[in-house]
Amino acid sequence: MDGNEFQEAGRFEKPEEATIATTTLKGESNPFIPKFEEFFSTHEYKKKIETLAHAYPQVRSLVVDFNDLDSFDYQLAEELLEHPDLLFEAARLAVKKIEVSVLQLDKFEPNVRFRGLPKDQQPLVRDISAKQLGKLISVEGVIRQVTEVMPKLKNASWRCKRCGNAYQIEQDGHQQRKPALCSCKHRDFELVPEESAFVDYQKVQIQEPLESLKGSEQAVNLDVYIEDDFVNRVYPGNRTQMTGVLRLYPPNKDKKNVYGRYLEVIHVEETEKEFEDVTIVEEDEIKIRELSQNPKIYDILIQSIAPAIHGHEMIKESISLQLFGGVRKNLPGDNKIRGNIHVLLVGDPGTGKSVLLQATDKIAPKSVYVSGKGSSSAGLCVAPDSLIMNHNGFKSIQEFVETKFDEKLAMEELPGAFSNDFSGQTFTLTDQLDFETKSVEKIWRIKAPPKMFKMTTRTGRELSLTPATSLIRIKNSKAEWIEANALQSGDYIAVPRFLPEGKRKNIPTFTVLLDDPYIKVGNPLAEWMKEIIEKLVPKYGSKQAIAKKVGKSRDTIYAIQNPKFHHGWELQKVVELAREAGYSDDQIAQKITTLFIRHGITNRIPPYLDDPDVAYLVGAIMGDGSMEESDERTTIRLCGNDPQILERCTNILYEKFGIIPEKEKSDERVPSLRMSSRILGKILYAHGMRHTKKENSLSHTATEMPNHILRNLLQGLFDTDGCADDSKTGGKNVSISSISPPLAQTIHLSLLKFGIISKKRFRKRAGNVAIGKKITVISRNDQYCIEIYGKKNLEQFREKIGFGLTRKQETLDKIIQSIHYEKTNIDFVPEIKEALQKTNAENQYKKGKARISYAKLNELMKNEEESFLQKLSNANVLWDQIKKKEEFVPPYQYVYDMTVSGSHNFIANGFYVHNTASAVKDDFGEGGWTLKAGALVLASGGMVMVDEFDKMEEEDRSAMHEAMEQGQVSIAKAGIVTRFKTDTSVLAAANPKLSRFDTYKPFFEQIDLPASLISRFDLFFMVRDTLDKKRDETIASHILATHKAGEQLLQYERGNKQIDLQAIEEITKKIAPIIDIELLRKYISFARQRVFPILSVDAAQAIQDFYVGLRDQGRQAGSYSATARQLEGLVRLAEASARVRLSDEVTLEDADRAIRLVRSSLEDVVKDPETGRIDIDIVTSGQTQSGRDHMRVITEIIKAKSKEMDKVPIQDVVAEAISRGIDEEKVRDIIVKLKKSGEIYEPSHGFLKAA
Repeated sequence: MDGNEFQEAGRFEKPEEATIATTTLKGESNPFIPKFEEFFSTHEYKKKIETLAHAYPQVRSLVVDFNDLDSFDYQLAEELLEHPDLLFEAARLAVKKIEVSVLQLDKFEPNVRFRGLPKDQQPLVRDISAKQLGKLISVEGVIRQVTEVMPKLKNASWRCKRCGNAYQIEQDGHQQRKPALCSCKHRDFELVPEESAFVDYQKVQIQEPLESLKGSEQAVNLDVYIEDDFVNRVYPGNRTQMTGVLRLYPPNKDKKNVYGRYLEVIHVEETEKEFEDVTIVEEDEIKIRELSQNPKIYDILIQSIAPAIHGHEMIKESISLQLFGGVRKNLPGDNKIRGNIHVLLVGDPGTGKSVLLQATDKIAPKSVYVSGKGSSSAGLCVAPDSLIMNHNGFKSIQEFVETKFDEKLAMEELPGAFSNDFSGQTFTLTDQLDFETKSVEKIWRIKAPPKMFKMTTRTGRELSLTPATSLIRIKNSKAEWIEANALQSGDYIAVPRFLPEGKRKNIPTFTVLLDDPYIKVGNPLAEWMKEIIEKLVPKYGSKQAIAKKVGKSRDTIYAIQNPKFHHGWELQKVVELAREAGYSDDQIAQKITTLFIRHGITNRIPPYLDDPDVAYLVGAIMGDGSMEESDERTTIRLCGNDPQILERCTNILYEKFGIIPEKEKSDERVPSLRMSSRILGKILYAHGMRHTKKENSLSHTATEMPNHILRNLLQGLFDTDGCADDSKTGGKNVSISSISPPLAQTIHLSLLKFGIISKKRFRKRAGNVAIGKKITVISRNDQYCIEIYGKKNLEQFREKIGFGLTRKQETLDKIIQSIHYEKTNIDFVPEIKEALQKTNAENQYKKGKARISYAKLNELMKNEEESFLQKLSNANVLWDQIKKKEEFVPPYQYVYDMTVSGSHNFIANGFYVHNTASAVKDDFGEGGWTLKAGALVLASGGMVMVDEFDKMEEEDRSAMHEAMEQGQVSIAKAGIVTRFKTDTSVLAAANPKLSRFDTYKPFFEQIDLPASLISRFDLFFMVRDTLDKKRDETIASHILATHKAGEQLLQYERGNKQIDLQAIEEITKKIAPIIDIELLRKYISFARQRVFPILSVDAAQAIQDFYVGLRDQGRQAGSYSATARQLEGLVRLAEASARVRLSDEVTLEDADRAIRLVRSSLEDVVKDPETGRIDIDIVTSGQTQSGRDHMRVITEIIKAKSKEMDKVPIQDVVAEAISRGIDEEKVRDIIVKLKKSGEIYEPSHGFLKAA
C-alpha cells in the first residue's frame, strides 16, 4: 500500500509530547532573544547568516557549534541543554533580527541547528533515561531503517463545514490541533490542504554501535524524527551522530504509566567510525603492548580462540589474522583495495565449525552472527492453485501465469525466478483499506522453496504461501504486513469483506463449443455463407482456395450456397470463415441458434451464455445432478424429490435447448430428469461441472459474469443442495454442502460478491448411513459445508440470492423474523483497545473491550475526522482469525507471483497478499516505503559470521558477490535505487552436499556453492572428520575434561565444598582462553586503530616469488595456479600478521606466515587430484585443468566421429576415450556435463551428436 494507510494506530503517528520546559514565555517576550541577537552579531556568525541569506531558501539551516555558544556565554549554553524548546524559539527569532546586506527576501525564517554537544550530553542509546526527557542530547548509532519522506502539517487552515469560516492554527505538536468552537457555535471542521503549510518529515531508526556491546548484550534501538532540509541525509548502514530533544510516546498497551521514547532531531552528521573504535585506557595499552612483544603471541592467539574445540590450529591462526585484518587502501580516482580478509570453512558435521563462528563473534569488537537458513527468500509467492481475481472472476494463479508465459522472453531475474513483462489488471488494497484496480507489470514463475505454510482461518479460508510472503495482521492497535514465518494461530489477519461483481456480458454460447469438431450448425447457411464467401474471394482469389483453407471440396463450397441443399457444416469451420470475413462474435451468435451432432437430433442454443435461466439450470444440475460422457454422447441426470425444481428445469431445457428430458421415477430411486446432449454437457463444463463430482467448481467464466447471472447459478445450487435450518440446535442458518473442495471454495468466495460473509468447514461424513422412508444412503465422501449466520448476512442472502424453492424461502423468512438483533462472532474489529482509549470513543464506549463490532465502530466514528479507527470503520476488511498454521513440503515444482504497480499486493484465495523485499512497508514507516539494513550493512567496518552458508538463498548469495569484493550492496526495489556500504569481513561455514566429504571425490563436486562466490574468499579450508584412533582419543579426552570442569564448578557453586578447587583450576586452564576476551577485543581494536604497516623489501620479494612461482607452475602445465586475488590476499594476511605484533613494517616472517596459510588452503581445496598441482581454475570455474583437457578430448572425439557418421554411438566414444587414458566413469560424467552445457546432445537413446 502507498501512503499513511494505517496512521494513528498505536505508535504509527508521533504523539503529543510531554511539555518539559519550565517556562511558558513565548514569542517576543522570550528573555533569551537579546542574548542570541548579541551572539549572532559576532563577526563569524553574522557572516554565516549573510551566506545563508544569499542561498535561502535552497539552504534553510544555520548550524551553530555548541562550543562557540559556550565560549560566548556558558550560562546561555547550559540553558540550551536544560530548556531547548524555549531557546530554539529564541534563536530562530533572533536570527530574523540580524540585518544583513542581501537582496530583499519576502520571508527569511531559517532553522537554527546545534551540534557538538559536550561528552556528558552524549549518552549511549541503552543509557538514555527519564532524567533526559525534554533535554538536548546527542547519541551515536548505526542507521537501521529509513522511511520515505512524507509531508507533516505545520500550519493548518480549518474551515467550518457549516458556515465556511476559516481558522489558521499553528501545529506545534504532533497531533492535529483544531478550533474548539466556531463563531456559529458548531464544532465540525475540515482541513483545507491548499491553504495549509507542510514540512518534509522522515522517520529513522538507529541501533547502538555493535562494538559498544559486551558479552551477549542485545543492541538497543531508538526511533528518531527528522524534518525539513535534513531529510534524506542518512541511509541504512550509515554511522551517525544525532542531536535532538528526547520526547515521549504515549503509554503502550495496558501500561498506563509507562511511556515510550523518541528523539526529535535538530542536527545529523555522519561519523564514519569503524569496527576498531573501542575505548582503550592507558592501563589497557600497557597490557596490549606487552602481549604484542611476546614471542609466542601467535600461539597465544590460537589458544584464545574457541579453546573448548580441540585442534584446528591453522584455522584458528587464520581467524586470528582475519580479526586483525589487512590495511584498506584508498587510491587516486576513488579506487579502493579492501583490507578485509574473508575465510570459508566447509566441513563434516560435528567438527566444530559453528562453535568457531560463535567464539569469533564474541571476540570481534563489531560483529553480527547470522544463519543462511534465516536469509530472506526471493520467492515471495503463493501456491499454484491459489485463486486470483482476473476480470473479476476466479482463476488459479498457475493458469493465469502459464497461459500467458512466454519461455523465449522469460528473464531469470534471480536464480530460479523467471519473469515476463505483462500488461494487465487485478484488484489490490488501497490506502483507504478498500480495493481498486491496479496494473500487473510482471508475472513470475519461481522454483518452489523447501518449505511453505498453509493458513486456515476461522471462516474457513485457506492459503498456501512461502515463508517470506506477508499478510496484514492487526495487533495491539497496529495493523502491519507480517511475514508468514512470524504469523501464529490466533492472529487476526485482513481479508476482503466483499469482492467485486463480474462485468463480462454477452458471452456468445458458441465460443465454449468450438473445441468439439463434431458439433455442426443446424441453421440454414446458404444466404449467410454466400455473403461470407463473397467477402473472402478478393482475399483468397478463388472459391477453390477458400475450400482448401477449410479442408472442403470445391463442390461443397458451391453446394453450401444453394438454399435447397443443406447437410450441415462443422461449427469450427463456419466460425473460422465468418470471423475471417469480418463478422463479430455477437453477429455470429445471432446467426447460429441451432446445432447438432447426428442428423435428426437438433439442439437450440441461447445466443449468450450469461442467461439467467441457463445459470439456474447449471446450478441445479451441479448441485443434484451428474454427467457421464462416452465417445459420442453425454448423459446428464438431475435428481430431486421436489417437483418445483424438476418442473422449472424441464421448462428451461425445452425453452433454451429444445430438449425434452426423460422423467425417471421408481420406488428405489429418487425422481430424476435424464437427457442426452453433448452440447449441454459442454455448457455445463464451461461453468465448472466435471464428470467427477469431487472436481466440480464455479469456473472463471461463471464467476466473471454479472451478479444477476451468478445469483441464479447460486440459487440453483442452494435449491438443490442447500438448506435453511430453523432448528434450535442448528443455530438458525442457511447452508450448502458439497463433496468437492474446489466447489465449496468458489461458492465461499462467490458469496463475497454479494457482501455475504460465510463460514466454510470440513465435516467427516464418509461411511455415515442415512435411513429414509424408502431408501438408505451410505455416504462415500467427506463434506465441505458453507454456512451463513447472522441477521445481516441472512437478509443479504434473501435479498440478493434467495431460494427459488418456495418452502425453503418461507423457512428463510421465518429464520430472519426470529432473529431480533445482530449477534455474530465473525464480523468485528479486534485488537484496538488502545486506539479506542486515545479517541473520544473512550467516553462513549467504556467496556474496555479489545474488539468492537463494525456497526458499533461505525456509529462511534461517524463524526470523526480521518483516522485509523475511522478507516477501519469503513474498510473493506474482515479481520479473520488464523485457526491453524501448518508447515509442509510443497509437492509442486513452481510457485507463482504477480508484480502489481504501486501497491505490490493482490487478492489470492480471499486474502490480501503482499510481497516484501529489502524495501518494505510496515508500521515503522507509517505506511510508506522503508529501507532496511541487513547483517552485512549493520556489520560494516566489522565482521559477519554466516553459518549454514550453503543454505543461503540465491538472492543473498548474489548480494554477497558484490559485498565481499566491492564493499557495497546495490538495492533496486520498490522504485528505490541505492547502495549500502558493506566494508565487512566474512567468516562463513558450510556443509558438504551429502553431509560428509568423500575422500575420493574433488572438493568442488561435493559443495553446493558457486565457484564465483568461493573465489571471493582469501582462505578456504576443508574440515574433515577423519577416522584416526589416536586423534579420537585426544579429542575424547579434551571433551570429557571440559564437561568434568563444568560439572565440578556447578557443584561448587551450589555449595559442595568437597570439590577440589585446585583440580578445577588445572582443568580450566587447559580449556580457558589465555587472553581475556575483553582484553583481546581491545587488543584487536588498538591494532586496527594505530597500526598501518608497510611491506618491507624482503616481504614484498617473498610474496612476489611465491606468486610468480605458482603462476610458473601453472604455465608449464597449461593451467592457472594463482590469480591477482591470491596476490592481494597474501598482502592482507601479511599485514594482519604485522598488526599482531603492532609492527609498522611487514617483515619476512609475516610474509612467510601468509604464504604458509595460503599454500595450505590451496593444497587443501584446489589441488588437482590427478596431477597433484595447484589449479586455481577449480575455484574460478569449478573445473580442473585436467578435467578441461579431458572434456576437450571427448568433444574432439565426438566431432571427429560425426564426420564419419550422422549419430555417434556412446560406446564408441567411451572406448576411444579409454584408449587415450581417461577412466570410463570420468568419460560418462563428462558426457553428462557436456549435454547439460549444450555442447552435445542425444538425438536418440545411446547416440551423441555435436551441437
